[in-house]
Amino acid sequence: MDEANAAASATQVTPTDETKTIAGYKCRKYNVKPAMSDGEYWVSKDVTGYQELKTLAAKAASIMDRNPMLKQFSIAGTSEKVDGFPVYTVSHVLGGTVQRTLKNIEQKPLDSALFIVPKDYTPAQKAHP
Repeated sequence: MDEANAAASATQVTPTDETKTIAGYKCRKYNVKPAMSDGEYWVSKDVTGYQELKTLAAKAASIMDRNPMLKQFSIAGTSEKVDGFPVYTVSHVLGGTVQRTLKNIEQKPLDSALFIVPKDYTPAQKAHP
């Protein structure tokens, strides 16, 4: 477990002064280096829902603190260090590169029916007591 704790705490987030407009949003670049990869986050405070994401990420981070490996790979683990909504990210992992760009975001109410547990749902039994 000490190795997992070290891996999660090894995540380095370095803000830069570099800015540019991506997908219509003024973004700031952060260099992000989790233990097993490296990359960059271009983030904006102007994205609709950013404050909500920040609140949810803080709640998720408090849960993920109990599992350092989850914290390392989750935006919740870095969101407290990155001030903005991810608009464009680049990750270099295991010799590959993953790029993600925000294309569309909207806030709208969700139908309450989405949160109703189906009548035929039964909880799974644990395999081990």
